[in-house]
Amino acid sequence: MDFADLARRNSAATIGDLDAMVPAIADLAPEQEAMSVPVGDGRAVFFGRGLFVNRLLGFGLTADVQPGEIDTFEEHCTERGHDPTIDVWTHADPDLSAMLHQRGYERDDEVVALCHLLDGPFAKHSHRVEAVSEATLDEWCDGAATGWGHDGTERRRGSDLYGHAAFRAQRPGLLLARPFDDLQVSGCAALAVVGDTAILGGMSTLPGHRRTGVQTTMISARLQLAIELGCSLATTQAEAGSDSLRNLLRHGFVEVDRVTSWTVQLPVSP
Repeated sequence: MDFADLARRNSAATIGDLDAMVPAIADLAPEQEAMSVPVGDGRAVFFGRGLFVNRLLGFGLTADVQPGEIDTFEEHCTERGHDPTIDVWTHADPDLSAMLHQRGYERDDEVVALCHLLDGPFAKHSHRVEAVSEATLDEWCDGAATGWGHDGTERRRGSDLYGHAAFRAQRPGLLLARPFDDLQVSGCAALAVVGDTAILGGMSTLPGHRRTGVQTTMISARLQLAIELGCSLATTQAEAGSDSLRNLLRHGFVEVDRVTSWTVQLPVSP
């Protein structure tokens, strides 16, 4: 198994998915000034204020990094009022981390990049899974925000905007889990297909339904759906040491790389 190649495929699929969401966010919330632009061999994606994706992704994975490319990215960030954040993959240009350190960047979050060579079939287990429709989109947004703990006004706004944009942009899109004997929502997730690669994201389990097999159901259901849609590879990312990571590994995902976020606070112009 070529982990470097799988890391590149993971990154390319993630960028393709996020790129597709930019026009949806721009339409739903023009004030966010959502934008996506190439920088070197990577992609700078800005969803805007209050959203997680304001960063440079896939940088240095297929080509050596040039200092001028970092300058360009920092200029984009300054124009939009974001602290520059660059995701650095273990398989990226080995000089990139040192370059960022010299420029004052500091290591921030780390996630694990995972891939699954699809073979199936996969059981759906203890909950039923349904595709989100216009009629159930608010249920997904409510469930996701509750599961993620996005209870503040600003965090809830960002969570809802993500849900509505993903509903417009992703295919097959958002999914809900419910117990077989109940109508209440037990979990939420998202599945996007880019080429022959499926991207698993947006997963949350509601309080009161944890440790009842919701994550197992959501992972298995999406892997099975990915096979049915002709995908040969599934990708995702998870926080190091998290329950989600352990569940994904149990379902046949393998770690192909580590991705560390590096962030710097640039001087404010007078």
